[in-house]
Amino acid sequence: MRSRHSLFSTAWLGWVCALAVLLAPATVWAKQFRFVGLHPVAKEAGSGFCYIEVPHVHVYEPVQAEVLYRPTDGWSDFVSDPVAFGYDGPKFVFPGAHPVHADHGGPAHHCYLKGAHFHEYQPEAVPGFVVKGGVYFYVDPFPKAFYVDRPRYARINVVYQPIRYPRPAVVVEPPPQYVDVLVVEASVRAPAARAVVVAPAARVDVGGPGVSGEAHFGLGVEVRLPPPPRLRPLPPLQRRPRRPRPSPTRGTPPG
Repeated sequence: MRSRHSLFSTAWLGWVCALAVLLAPATVWAKQFRFVGLHPVAKEAGSGFCYIEVPHVHVYEPVQAEVLYRPTDGWSDFVSDPVAFGYDGPKFVFPGAHPVHADHGGPAHHCYLKGAHFHEYQPEAVPGFVVKGGVYFYVDPFPKAFYVDRPRYARINVVYQPIRYPRPAVVVEPPPQYVDVLVVEASVRAPAARAVVVAPAARVDVGGPGVSGEAHFGLGVEVRLPPPPRLRPLPPLQRRPRRPRPSPTRGTPPG
């Protein structure tokens, strides 16, 4: 059964092939890119999948190397689900994030794919995995490097989202110690839904004849204002009788 531990056990074959390419006469040299093992083939090279398990070179760049591969001493190491790119071979089921250990003594890498997915290797010698129903659950705590690299490599889920291919269905219950960190932490970081409460209108009664109104307060507190003071009406004015003006007296004018 194939595993990642067989990649460098036959590395000499890859070096022989690379040496043959270097010694072959050529007039034009194309830029070469180095691959650790199995990987997708670039679209300009015909698409499909490359099944070479040993280190080798191609004249095309790795497909979306910033998220699908991990750089290892100048080599590109494919660490994603190969079935999405046409891989047809032995495959194993992993739910959620898990480590991907390098076979050459380099640093450990991690896969950030959400949900159940495939890989072409099984983690035979990697501690922290619990196999249940043919599914490899990773139950150990993740190191600090996992969280440091997550903003960069978790974008792999954006790449895989539009790809339509048969993903595995996990029907067994996970071990009690298993935690899907990508799902749990995503729910913790999600902002809480904001509830908007519309308070009933508080009626403000203002004393006085024919005066009333309504006011809206955010807390829904009913406010009642005291009525204004009532004024006692003044008594009607008493008008004085007008004195009649004397009329001119008619008589004989003085002589």
